[in-house]
Amino acid sequence: MTREIHDITGHTLMSIIMMLEYAEDLLHLGKSQTLKEILGSGSLAGP
Repeated sequence: MTREIHDITGHTLMSIIMMLEYAEDLLHLGKSQTLKEILGSGSLAGP
């Protein structure tokens, strides 16, 4: 049980980190409109 919680927590945190890095990349590329569209759609699967 502890291992499962550890794995799920690790996976969740890594997913959050990857989504934040993607958002940061979009901002650095000047694609804030794309980021707004992704956030508005509820999907972070990418363009």
